Amino acid sequence: MIKDSISGVTLRDNFGAFITSGLDDLLRMHDTKERFLHDWGDENGIEFDRKAPVYFKEKRVTLEIVMMGNSEADFWNKYKGFFTLITKPGTFRLYLDELSRSFYCYYHSSTSFRKLTYLKHEEYEGIGVKFNLVLIEPEPSFWKQFTFLTDKNGNRLITTDNYALIVTE
Repeated sequence: MIKDSISGVTLRDNFGAFITSGLDDLLRMHDTKERFLHDWGDENGIEFDRKAPVYFKEKRVTLEIVMMGNSEADFWNKYKGFFTLITKPGTFRLYLDELSRSFYCYYHSSTSFRKLTYLKHEEYEGIGVKFNLVLIEPEPSFWKQFTFLTDKNGNRLITTDNYALIVTE
């Protein structure tokens, strides 16, 4: 079972939400910030500081999300709960089961909203929408270190709801 989550809250179980595309954006490396360089008019190429450390820009990530509810009330509760969670101040931890990685992001916008079903209709039990969720990863998450709690044999300690215990800064 997929356990994608935001700040420990499982997307599927709590919001009826699935990430259908966009993981490639998260795997893409951040662009570097501009280095100090000079382009001499009478020489080939450029001259730059070869010993200066490399710094990275923030990265904009677009994830396609499908969100489903069992009824109109269920859909709106999930919708409001999802956007309340991701629009809190600061960053949130987006854990993606397929990548076995966490990314620290903040909400930027949601675009391309499409209804998959009627939002209000007696004949349909399920309600669904598809949209693009645009997040900003302010700094590369691959630099962040994670520590998993393990037993004496090195096996990760797992909670009763099948999550590995993780310690972050």
